[in-house]
Amino acid sequence: MYSFFMLFFTYGFRNFSAIDDPSYIGIFENTLSLGWFEYFKSSTIEPGYLILNDIVGTFTDDYLFMQLITSFIPLFIFYYAFNKYKKLISLPMAVFLLCSMLYFQMLSVALVRMFIAISIIFLALGYIPERRPVKYITLTLIATFFHYSAFIMILLSYFAINKKNLSKKVSRIYTSLFLLSPFVFIAISKLVVPILGSRYQQYGSINYGINFDFSTFSTVPLIFLLLFFIKKFKDKEQLYFKFFLFVYAISVIISLFGGMTNLGRLIFYSYAAFIFCASMVSNKIRFNTSKIIFTSIVIFYGFLYLFYSQFTNEQHIPYLFPYNNILFTL
Repeated sequence: MYSFFMLFFTYGFRNFSAIDDPSYIGIFENTLSLGWFEYFKSSTIEPGYLILNDIVGTFTDDYLFMQLITSFIPLFIFYYAFNKYKKLISLPMAVFLLCSMLYFQMLSVALVRMFIAISIIFLALGYIPERRPVKYITLTLIATFFHYSAFIMILLSYFAINKKNLSKKVSRIYTSLFLLSPFVFIAISKLVVPILGSRYQQYGSINYGINFDFSTFSTVPLIFLLLFFIKKFKDKEQLYFKFFLFVYAISVIISLFGGMTNLGRLIFYSYAAFIFCASMVSNKIRFNTSKIIFTSIVIFYGFLYLFYSQFTNEQHIPYLFPYNNILFTL
């Protein structure tokens, strides 16, 4: 698929030009020097990622190969999921939203471990409407070995146990989650973060303020837009749609309370759910006025999000422009 190879080439062959790339080069070198287990004991970096470094380091000490592998893995998993659900989603819309909502964030910052975790969770989420909790939990634990933040997604396995939880109780559960979220974030900060070591100490500080600015509610219009099409889906399709919409709606909760403990990046997991929802609608509705309006709104939002999150972000601009590739510079 041409889009896959274009995204992989751009991301994989970047000239170590993203914000976090020097840190990942250091992780690779330390893993080669100390071994993954010794380095894990001193750093508490996710063991799955360190083991992958160790495996690559067995064959080469050139970090470029590690970068190529860690770029290939998340993109491959996303495209594998796209192919798996190709009868449910619009592939062009899915690729567009992957690029606008996640890809450029990774290109500018290089959230290498988190990008892998997000892709695994994206694939795993589909097993919830299928009521396959073992597969969902297994994939979530694998994602956690690449980024600890993925473990919070284990809570969603509740929906896989009984489909009534998904079909009839979503509103009630969302309300409960909204009310409990501040306490959950505080609990994570006080109980979980200290276990992870000094490297994650920044997540242990608590800011009791709640974020009420415009960006906090920027996803609300899209949630209502998606809700407008919910009756287009029937039976199992509606379970998929309703569940992914529920996960996307969690973005509001994260925006409100995530800043309390610097866990705002959890929002990327809910953005992955939006990719699925919007692509389902795009695939479902026929080419008529509704589809033109819906597609126009989503594309406009995608570019608007990209513009404000990346292209006007003073911290990210130097790492995006000019684009630096191993082979050339634009």
